Amino acid sequence: MIGSRIRHIRLEKGISLADLSRKTGIVQTYLSIIEKNLQSNPTHEYTVKIANALEVDHEYLLKGLDSSYNEKGDIVEYLIYFRKCIVQMSDSQLEEMKDFLEFTIWKRNQLKRGL
Repeated sequence: MIGSRIRHIRLEKGISLADLSRKTGIVQTYLSIIEKNLQSNPTHEYTVKIANALEVDHEYLLKGLDSSYNEKGDIVEYLIYFRKCIVQMSDSQLEEMKDFLEFTIWKRNQLKRGL
C-alpha cells in the first residue's frame, strides 16, 4: 500500500516525519495517517509532493512498480503485487507463466556458464 511504501522509503533515506512534512508542506499528523494506511487515497497533489520530497517516481508510490527504485523493499512490494495477479490467472495463463519462468531460469544458467 502507498503508506507502507512511503514509510519504507522515508526510513531508508533517514528522513524524519517532521522533515518530510517540512519538505512537502503537508501536516505531519496527516503524513502519519497516510503511512499507517489509515488514508489509502491521498490526493494526487500530495502524492506528487511526497514523491518529489523522497526523490522517487510518483508511479512507484501509487503502484509499487518502478525501474528506478530497486531496493529490497521494492522487490518485496512487487512480489506482493505479483502474487495478487497470479491468483486471478486462469490455468492456461499459469502454465504459460510457469513455462516462461522455467525458460528464464534456464537461459540465466546458460549465460552464467558462458554458453
